[in-house]
Amino acid sequence: MADFTLGETPGPTTVTKLRRFEADLAILLKDKAIARLLHRTEVSLPALAQDGSMQSREELVVPGRANDRLALPARILLRDRQRGAILNKLSPALSEPTAAMLLDTFAEDCSNFSSLHSRLEKFLGVTKPEGDERSQLAKMAILPVNDQPHPPSALAFTRPGGDYWGNAWKIRISGQGLSQEDQRRYRQVGVTSASPKKAETSRAFLEWLSTQDQAVLECHIPCVLRHVLHGFGPSDWSENFTDTCFIPVRGQTGLALVSLRTAQSRPVYLDDAGDIGGEIIRKDSRIFLAIDRVSEVTEPISEPLRKLGVRSLREHLKEPEQVTGTGNPVNADENILVRFGELRSSQFRRTFLKRINALDVDVSLVRRDWHHRLSQIQEIRFADEVRAYYRFYRKLYEIEADAGFDPDSCIFWIRRHLGVGDSRIYESLAKQLVFKPTARRIDLYALERAVQMSVDHPSLGRPDGSGSESIEDDVAGDYTSHGDEHDEEGVDADPGEAIFGHSPFEPDQARNTPHPRPISSKSAASPRQRDGWRRARRSHEDQEDSRPAPQLEKDHVESLKRDHYASHCQMCLCKRAPRTLAPAGSYIEWEEVRRRVVEAHHVDLKSAGGARHAGNLLLLCKLHHDNFGRRLTRTAVVTALRASAKDDNICFGEGSELNGKRTKLRISGSEEIVELFFTTDHAEYWLSH
Repeated sequence: MADFTLGETPGPTTVTKLRRFEADLAILLKDKAIARLLHRTEVSLPALAQDGSMQSREELVVPGRANDRLALPARILLRDRQRGAILNKLSPALSEPTAAMLLDTFAEDCSNFSSLHSRLEKFLGVTKPEGDERSQLAKMAILPVNDQPHPPSALAFTRPGGDYWGNAWKIRISGQGLSQEDQRRYRQVGVTSASPKKAETSRAFLEWLSTQDQAVLECHIPCVLRHVLHGFGPSDWSENFTDTCFIPVRGQTGLALVSLRTAQSRPVYLDDAGDIGGEIIRKDSRIFLAIDRVSEVTEPISEPLRKLGVRSLREHLKEPEQVTGTGNPVNADENILVRFGELRSSQFRRTFLKRINALDVDVSLVRRDWHHRLSQIQEIRFADEVRAYYRFYRKLYEIEADAGFDPDSCIFWIRRHLGVGDSRIYESLAKQLVFKPTARRIDLYALERAVQMSVDHPSLGRPDGSGSESIEDDVAGDYTSHGDEHDEEGVDADPGEAIFGHSPFEPDQARNTPHPRPISSKSAASPRQRDGWRRARRSHEDQEDSRPAPQLEKDHVESLKRDHYASHCQMCLCKRAPRTLAPAGSYIEWEEVRRRVVEAHHVDLKSAGGARHAGNLLLLCKLHHDNFGRRLTRTAVVTALRASAKDDNICFGEGSELNGKRTKLRISGSEEIVELFFTTDHAEYWLSH
């Protein structure tokens, strides 16, 4: 062995010596006694690599079909496999590459995208999820974007709904041409998912965004709101990472992100007090208002922020110091006085809490002295303009109002254009005099509804207001309801009329034979139905796979099952005859039953915005759907139909043949080949859509 120097490229003489040496060893290893002696030496034999260099045999990979797909560098592949079995007993060569070898392969041959998924699959199999090797690979330029390699850590998937990352943090890539398994491999080596899959990812994005200028921040405000609403967003981690900025705010200096610690200790408020919020931040540079809603996101973030301790501007603003009316003030007419009289009547006082409780409003939101505050109104006047004056952080703010009570003059002012029954009058009364500042706007509407409620129910007292109970007892009385008595849980009751149930059917032999016909691209749905789907799609932009199935998709699924394949799996039809797949006397003899185990698979997933028509649908049995569906891509199927489809026909009985095309495609990242049978019309629809 002293004649063989590792790392050098030997000449012909040395190569001949090495082969003679290996031949001698092979002979000696056949003798058990000598073999035992040699094994004790723990020797590492030299061997030739495919690039001609001399290497340790134990550091070379044995070539083979699986390893050939990896396109490994020649310097780590064993050249000669002769006498390999017996030499491996003494100094075994590697059956597969190590993680370090694969990292070198990625680094040296980063643009070989044809071997990418095979390499990724092998790499993931020999490394641990949190290992250093995967962290190294995440920073290496290996994934194709516009035919150029990029590091996985610099990429993020797009999604059909709301965007979480924007376009400045990472390079955005779509799932086009990538199967579900391909996308899984991408994510496992460092590509960011389209939505936060763990708290660390959400936090990393927001930490990056907090360092950007206002122009970048403004573009990403919808992304920030989606993070706050997400399960792995700030609601999950902010109480442990109180200095991480994630709350979007606006103030005199413009937009910014602030942390939970800042929001709880500095004057940061929810913008829930109407127009006065804008006036406050124009006058006071200390105040910031949280941005809790934008048009691109369907749900506001006010409630999550409130739960995290961000204060309400409405609650801290309290009541106006003064309310004035200007421009032709006049006293209220009889209709208004009658309405106010109902509010201040003893009957309404006794029953008010019961009324709002019946409206599902929390009675704890009502001021204890609400009736006394209403009784302070001595005069009701209309004016062309009503203005309210609020004091906040020692500054006075003047805003226009629909109505309001002035505590100094005891006048309730109403803007002239409001009618007698305008809800805004009741809303102003409720906000200033009846409900506490913690009440929401929806709670304020309950005052008008409470006035309109019928009072002839026994729980609301006598209609004429008579009765011996005192007002105090009525107001402070017991409002708990004991409810009706029910039968003991678990005791059977006599059943009533059964309206809905199972309907029997007679199997139709004709449905076991396919009768393909051209697939229409027109939906049978009415315009009204289509408008409903569009509204549902808009209202669920941030929810995965939540759109209702369009009528066109329903029509196509039914056509494929009944007309094209008689509810047979397109993969199974390539392996066995229909009479074998659904033998007479079996559970699935009839199409009406068989259709329950044959499923329509969206090759490009619905949750990723995949098409909702027959050009993205395959009929697969439960077995093939679950085991192969996620590993197919629409691009691969279309490519196979164009490149390798061959005419074929399947016999469904005497005189009944189903004509179509059979195609093969290789599963990405593996050696598996699958076959699919398409009817002619179904194949044409795939290729034309």
